[in-house]
Amino acid sequence: MYKYYSIIMLLLFSVFVAGCATSSAPLEDPGSNYAYDNVKVDGQTKGYSAASTGCITGDCANGIGTYIWENGDRYEGGWSNSLCHGEGTYYYSSDGSRFTGQWVNHNRVGKGTLWFANGDIYEGEFKRNVPSGKGVYTYADGTVENGEFLQYMFVGVIKLPGLKDSDKVEVSKVTEVKAAQGEVVITGSELKMGDKLFVEVDGIMAALEVTYPMMTVARCKMIGQTKAFIFRVKKGQPVYRLMAGIKKGSNEFLFPNGNRYVGEYKGSLMHGKGEFYWTNGNVYRGQFKNGMRHGKGVINFYYNCTYDGDWRFGKFEGRGKYTWADGSSYDGDWKNGWKNGKGTYIWTDGGKYTGDWVDDLITGYGVYYYPNGDRYEGEWLNDYFHGKGVMYDASGNVKQKGRWLNGNYSGN
Repeated sequence: MYKYYSIIMLLLFSVFVAGCATSSAPLEDPGSNYAYDNVKVDGQTKGYSAASTGCITGDCANGIGTYIWENGDRYEGGWSNSLCHGEGTYYYSSDGSRFTGQWVNHNRVGKGTLWFANGDIYEGEFKRNVPSGKGVYTYADGTVENGEFLQYMFVGVIKLPGLKDSDKVEVSKVTEVKAAQGEVVITGSELKMGDKLFVEVDGIMAALEVTYPMMTVARCKMIGQTKAFIFRVKKGQPVYRLMAGIKKGSNEFLFPNGNRYVGEYKGSLMHGKGEFYWTNGNVYRGQFKNGMRHGKGVINFYYNCTYDGDWRFGKFEGRGKYTWADGSSYDGDWKNGWKNGKGTYIWTDGGKYTGDWVDDLITGYGVYYYPNGDRYEGEWLNDYFHGKGVMYDASGNVKQKGRWLNGNYSGN
């Protein structure tokens, strides 16, 4: 019985902090695991019929093979124990993006490249399915973030733009908006294919790229995450040459990738209290130091998860509480952006763990309280009961006492 519970716990603890998702076996549709990613597919399933699902070619158990899920997701690459493992490419069916790189037991771990449907590209290290470690994020507008990432967030220094409204160069006006096609038609006879432009929409810079210049007008596509704002572009709006951001008023800064900062600063760096708005809907409110999130702050992710607590040089570090969209939460110590130290994790079913954590895994000594009132007190390793421990029933009577090995009771 408790072996079963320990397996359940391992699955529960595999929820990674940014994506609110877990890993799954191939038949359980891993596409549903990446609610955070925006990672989906670009029509490359066209070589297969709609009826083609399952293991299409090769060995999808322990070898090299191609597997297609019923929702159209496709994986081509290495397998181990029926899990994506080794080098492989995953195409996600809902949206146009793909991942190529290293997999470990159906998790993106190691190095890889993530192509987003909006034209953004991340190339670098992954941990627990998400970009974490050294990498390069290139936005569709050409903006580049090069350095360290934590769960998709760039943790390097962000410099504020110094140009003002008066530096904008108007080159055209909007004549037509074809929102369904993601296209904006603008005036202009001297524009070239590939020219980067922008319009201001709801206080952000929304980037455009010329795709088809003609005699007196040019067809453009909106690029990057600001594509979602095309429904707010209006006929007659001025169109400007894309520039390296704009300073608006005394304390508001717009970035060419659509991000926005409002708050205190020192020189060209965010410094003091401020608010940072990502185009995807994430919002950070709190303290900054020398261009990085540092001190006390709250970040609300667009997928309804929240972190409220201490930050150090762009990462969760110190004491903080992370709440997932389903209501489960972790309240405790953090280091380098991951759960480290002492902390309490509470599940929505009433289960609770309090104790030691190492690099986002339960390792050390802790107590797990089952929803039915039973509890385990003892040693852990990588989310498993491991070492000396005692299992109690809801009345406090000892059910098992002795040593555990990888979640299995092995006796006294």
